[in-house]
Amino acid sequence: MIQTGITFGNKLRELRIEQNISQVQLAEILDTTSQAVSQWELGKRMPNVKIIILLAGHFNVTTDYLLGVSSEREDTLPLGFELEMLVQACRKLPAEEINKLTRVAEIIT
Repeated sequence: MIQTGITFGNKLRELRIEQNISQVQLAEILDTTSQAVSQWELGKRMPNVKIIILLAGHFNVTTDYLLGVSSEREDTLPLGFELEMLVQACRKLPAEEINKLTRVAEIIT
């Protein structure tokens, strides 16, 4: 059953404030603009599915929670989504940092 009263934008704003991050910081994490984040929070626009999945992973909630389908915040995302977010973050790193991470991974596995 879809919840009424609390919109996607309200939930996004609430989660962002709980983590004490600005719209600009969230935009940087998602590789988008702060204007887009503002429009989502104001209910003027909705992000695409990929962004919704990234938001759920970042805030450790379900997509159902973000979309108002469930009131449960518990993260039930499979590890695959978390790994995809990690890979995306690593792609932005300089080659030297990637090499360091690779060496650490080799040591711990």
